[in-house]
Amino acid sequence: KIDLAISYAKQVYRRDRSDLTSALHALELISSRASEDEIDEWRAEILDNIAASSTGALGLSVWALRQGDEDLFAAALKIVARADKSAAIELMEDAFSAGMQRAMAESVPIAVGLGRLGPELAERRAALVQSALEQARAMCREGRLAEAHHLARSIADLAGIESRQVRTSQLAGEARRLIRDLISQTRDGIRAASAKRDSAAVIRLGEQAGTILEEDARSATLLARVLHSEGQTEEGLALLQRVQQQDGESFLVHRWTARLAVAVQDYATALEMYGHMRESGDRELEKVRPEMDHFFESVEPRALKRLTQLARAEEFREGLRLATAIEKYIGPRERAERELSRMFSGLRVQLKRLEESEGDFADREGILREMMAIKPEDSSTLRRLALELMRQSRFAEAEKLWLKFLEIEPGNDAAERNRDRCATLALRRATAFGLVIESAA
Repeated sequence: KIDLAISYAKQVYRRDRSDLTSALHALELISSRASEDEIDEWRAEILDNIAASSTGALGLSVWALRQGDEDLFAAALKIVARADKSAAIELMEDAFSAGMQRAMAESVPIAVGLGRLGPELAERRAALVQSALEQARAMCREGRLAEAHHLARSIADLAGIESRQVRTSQLAGEARRLIRDLISQTRDGIRAASAKRDSAAVIRLGEQAGTILEEDARSATLLARVLHSEGQTEEGLALLQRVQQQDGESFLVHRWTARLAVAVQDYATALEMYGHMRESGDRELEKVRPEMDHFFESVEPRALKRLTQLARAEEFREGLRLATAIEKYIGPRERAERELSRMFSGLRVQLKRLEESEGDFADREGILREMMAIKPEDSSTLRRLALELMRQSRFAEAEKLWLKFLEIEPGNDAAERNRDRCATLALRRATAFGLVIESAA
């Protein structure tokens, strides 16, 4: 019976992702039988789709708070804040009292984003943001550098946000100073350990630093090189890729990302990095030109071989990425086109199996999107994905796909009817959502 109840609750949510009530019901049922893997899988699906929700978030926030589930709490809190500012402030205070550090960091921009509040709520909000800064300082003194950085960064990011009720500029400035201290402490420790050739200490300090390294390209590169020397190349590569999200122009990071990518046969990343350096005109380019030229002279057979391996292993997403990089940085290759066609056929087989077994919506959608990435002008795939989104009541997204379909097959009567239906239902849903927000304001 519980299996049927869980299945029903999931299907209700998947057909109407605007309401989180059934998502929470399924989560409670799954939790009652302590199936950790099933909980994680369902949590991930909720988190992937929660932005489309408008109701039921308060109950989910309370559940997440009781469970200490910081990611789910923060995601649901954003929905609550749209409709009930008082409830959002109360939830944030509860999270702070519970010591939910990541939730605290996520709460800071949400709190400031609530706009102008009445005097009592405004005072409570200001106290929350000030408390977050004090907590970050306390963590720094306790040596909890990564946690301190995460919290301080959320406050520093308030810079440029004007508010008459929260001292955003002053608080952001104080947080930036704290971040500089955290970076300095981390850098000094890693350099000292490296000078002593103590690889274990360098790696340990890197683990303690967490996201601090993402703001210090040189220290991150030093740690990545040590990880590589200790046989942890993939970990080093992952670190440098995170650093690029913060500092996408660091020539040093590009160079070592490319080197480590070659070492693990990640030729898509290597092509992207060496290609970026080749096109950058950076003054450091001449220092690595022999290395870069050798790479481009020798990479083609290895990259094509890797593409074949990815296609056979049905690793289609990574295969598509590699094929795209080959075309961009080496040029069109007949073998790459053949492998892309093979991947498209493989995805079609996977989709057929899922449809025969009545697989989850999310799985079918994922495969269809991968097929679209390979052949974006394939009208059959566009049509199937649009219908899939309609089954999930995601009408605004489906409408866009029908419009694209009609660019390929203009005058298709069925597509025009579906486009019009999606436009009407999307507008109806948007209007209903606006009424919910208005009534709760």
